[in-house]
Amino acid sequence: MVKFPLHDLSLDKYLLSSEHKDMRYDLKGVVNHYGGLGGGHYTATCLSDTSNKWHVFDDSHVSSAGPEKPVSPSAYVLFYVRQEQGTNGANGNGTAEPMDVN
Repeated sequence: MVKFPLHDLSLDKYLLSSEHKDMRYDLKGVVNHYGGLGGGHYTATCLSDTSNKWHVFDDSHVSSAGPEKPVSPSAYVLFYVRQEQGTNGANGNGTAEPMDVN
């Protein structure tokens, strides 16, 4: 499973130039795929800008979700939004979290 942070994603180690160093990103949505290569089912887990709570979208059904829900082995596509310069993201400690693809 790919481990990915909800807050303060840093891509610094992948940049060739230091021009965009120290930018951080917060997760806003995840598309999940369940099934195999020949077909399956997709759902989405998204963070509401108005309530700041996670929701699961599954066909015509929407339900609330806890903050741990976006991180799952079924995560297929991740949507991140760049933080405003000078903020520390939602965890508030100013430390960046790398993505672990091992």
